[in-house]
Amino acid sequence: MIHAVVIGNLGADPELKYGQDGTPILNLRVAASSRQKVDGEWKDVATWCSVAVFGKRGESLAKILDKGTRVAVRGALSVREYDKRDGGRGYSIDVRADEVELLGSKGDGAGGARPGGAPRSSGGARPNTGGGGGGRPVPAPAPAEPDDVGSEDDIPF
Repeated sequence: MIHAVVIGNLGADPELKYGQDGTPILNLRVAASSRQKVDGEWKDVATWCSVAVFGKRGESLAKILDKGTRVAVRGALSVREYDKRDGGRGYSIDVRADEVELLGSKGDGAGGARPGGAPRSSGGARPNTGGGGGGRPVPAPAPAEPDDVGSEDDIPF
């Protein structure tokens, strides 16, 4: 099993559903962006991941997450193939979350507070809802500047 950490922003409000056995399932869409050279120009490119959070953790997070919230998700990674509407094949990056840490929301930097001052946490004083991170903040990756990156010919693979 492959485990990964995905850091990005929620592209939509979370969807809380319940399985046939009554298990809560919170579905998130996380966009992780990076700078890539596309057709000779540097652009921000988003990679979308579907995230599932099961159980009481999912129910708790559904109450405090919203579109634009910056999160770090750690969990099992898988790739799923599906039929696109245009008849072609598509691929989805899916993460079954073990931990979700709130890093902030759209527009508030990394402070992790909602407008009006209410803390963004799921019941405790710490924004980390995963149980294993100890509340340590996960640093956001610094975007690569075009001047700091060589040409594509410099890549060793």
